[in-house]
Amino acid sequence: MELIILAIILSIIRKGNINNFRQIKIHWIWGIFVYVLLSMLISISSFQSRFSIHTLIIMEWLGYLLLTIVIIRNYKLPGGKIIVAGACLNLIAMGFNGGLMPVSEGALLTIGKEDIISLLKQGLSITHVLLNSNSKMSFLGDIIAIPRPWIYPRVISIGDIFISVGVAYMIWSIMKKKEEYNEKI
Repeated sequence: MELIILAIILSIIRKGNINNFRQIKIHWIWGIFVYVLLSMLISISSFQSRFSIHTLIIMEWLGYLLLTIVIIRNYKLPGGKIIVAGACLNLIAMGFNGGLMPVSEGALLTIGKEDIISLLKQGLSITHVLLNSNSKMSFLGDIIAIPRPWIYPRVISIGDIFISVGVAYMIWSIMKKKEEYNEKI
């Protein structure tokens, strides 16, 4: 997220134009909104037990699948191929681990998230599972700790890095000065 904000700020400093986004045709943009709504429904429902854990996992996967389709449909945008690669890396990690993203306990300890570790040990997450000896493709899981003093400490995956770099590059490219951007299209 910070990389995306930095790309916007740097683009504005170099006199980029946010209005250039109006020239961009994003295919299946409705899929992004459906994904966000589905994610909100999953968040609300997971605390109110409206659906079984299996139903929530299926909803989560359908949301990721829809978002991946939107990303693939727009891969020709600047940075699109990098975003597709990141999404695929995350989906591979989750696909090999029962639909859940494996996360490193050590990385969570590094950022001070002992409460999250407790929830994961109880099997109370519909999105993550603690990385263990049975985890597959663990190097693609959430294993990279970003600790304090960073503004938003968290654990990310290699796929997350690809996605962030791709989105930041997309923003940077699209926000170039109008004449620079038009030459590229």
